[in-house]
Amino acid sequence: MKIIIINHTFQQEQFCKRWRVLAEEHKDWDITLLAPSEWVWGSGKAVTFGKIEKKKGYNYEDNNFRVKQIRIKNHKFTSWTSEEMISQIEEINPDCVYHIGSHTQESLMQILDYKMRKKPELKVFAFSMRGPQQNIDNIPNLMRNDKNILKKFLRIFQYFYEKSKVRKLNNLCDAVFCHYPDGMECFKNEGFNKPIFMQTQVGVDTDVFYPDQKKRRIIRKKYGIEDDEYVFASAVRFNPSKGIPKVLKALPRNGKWRYMIMGSGLNEEIEYIKNIIRNRNIEDKVILTGFIDWSLMAEYWNAADCAIHYTQTTPTWIETFSLSLVQAMATGLPVIGSTSGSVPYQIGKQGIIVDENDIQGLADKINWVMDHPYDAKVIGNHLYYRTIKSFSTVHLNNLFYRTVNNIIKGIYCEEDIDMVVPSSLDERK
Repeated sequence: MKIIIINHTFQQEQFCKRWRVLAEEHKDWDITLLAPSEWVWGSGKAVTFGKIEKKKGYNYEDNNFRVKQIRIKNHKFTSWTSEEMISQIEEINPDCVYHIGSHTQESLMQILDYKMRKKPELKVFAFSMRGPQQNIDNIPNLMRNDKNILKKFLRIFQYFYEKSKVRKLNNLCDAVFCHYPDGMECFKNEGFNKPIFMQTQVGVDTDVFYPDQKKRRIIRKKYGIEDDEYVFASAVRFNPSKGIPKVLKALPRNGKWRYMIMGSGLNEEIEYIKNIIRNRNIEDKVILTGFIDWSLMAEYWNAADCAIHYTQTTPTWIETFSLSLVQAMATGLPVIGSTSGSVPYQIGKQGIIVDENDIQGLADKINWVMDHPYDAKVIGNHLYYRTIKSFSTVHLNNLFYRTVNNIIKGIYCEEDIDMVVPSSLDERK
């Protein structure tokens, strides 16, 4: 079977590994990854990757797996399209195309148009990180909050334009993939009545993320962390939606603890965080690492004792799946998480959940974890096994392989819908 998978992240080798391994494990599949030949990283999400930079991709081919770069046309407000992408689809003649990105992205619409005009038998699958904020019905809510008259007018155009794209998705797409239960409901509520699956597109590479005492010692020594200091850690951007200001306000003033924040942000966001730290007089307790390259994240997570992922829902954003969260879980850390979007789904009943905006509740859980390190470690062990069983690339590859083969055969297997493998502590047992 031939499958083409499309996403801009395939410009970087680490994001291709999962699919290369899938091809190695299943020789009956021929996998081609397509990615923009050039991509500006960091500009869309406040220096997610540490800095804004333009990168050129690479090409790779080995037996039944290849990575190809395609020239694209950037659209100011609606992502990108590519005639070369369509040419590759025509040349390779795949059985199915898997588009990873927004469910209303222009490149996906271009593929659906191609299917409608030239190859109706082509199976097209779409992955989206969507949450309720991306619903068409949310656009009027955003319009009510817009103070700019021109922006209000543009929302009207956006509403009807997005509606037409959702109609095309519902009519022509054969299956959709998303991150968590609310994402499934969003698709259903907007009229998608074909197979829907909760399977993340990245997953945790357990060759990289696992408990490692050697890595733990290296990072703790680097920052002068004593053996008996309890280390909390977060890996997020400094945007307020990521909840760092509230975590800083919930931390105790005294005690043998440190808080390591891995990430960066806009200059004004960084200064805001530093002001909170200064005002609370906890400069000696907080470690600002700055941007950490993905290849070093496992070392930093191993240096911690507990992860905090206290994201906050906004009118335009909700957590739909945090990769850093499951990476922390893969290193055996207990997690204190918020009720935002996918967080409760990711950590399950085993994790520690605090309502959004409940700073006192967050403070109580932080103190409980420090006072009960053994119990917290037990929680971390449960989350480790949850991650290995549910979010590892090994599990996801096996699930995706079975799912796609079933779709090709016209089978919608309910066992494939949810990537989470329930444990004895899971409420969905």
